[in-house]
Amino acid sequence: MRASDLISIFPDARLVGDKDFVIKGVGAAATAAPDSVCFIEAEKYLEGFRKSASRAWIISPTIFDLLDQKIKDERIFFVTEKPYNSFVKLVNHMFPAKNIKPGIHPTAFVDATAYVAPTAQIHAHVSVEAG
Repeated sequence: MRASDLISIFPDARLVGDKDFVIKGVGAAATAAPDSVCFIEAEKYLEGFRKSASRAWIISPTIFDLLDQKIKDERIFFVTEKPYNSFVKLVNHMFPAKNIKPGIHPTAFVDATAYVAPTAQIHAHVSVEAG
């Protein structure tokens, strides 16, 4: 998806940078690929931001204002008051929850003393040990 497509996911954000930049994933600053989106909302994480390979960031206006123009020109930003909330929306959009069917598959083994929540789904050939 392109950077401009993300505005539909978090319309309160302002896109700064290449609107045609291709986004392929999300990640943590330390391990993100260049085409992944990360977020930053506190000044104490600026060092990780500067070292990160990620070129696309969801960022608070306060942190964005602290950046020098060179960094602003090199990266893509989604400036929003709630970077974490926008990041969660993006993660949920890119990796939607699968339909959970509560129950235990007949080929699964569940120890008699194990607790399994009534809303849990235990797949085929899974082993749940005691405890």
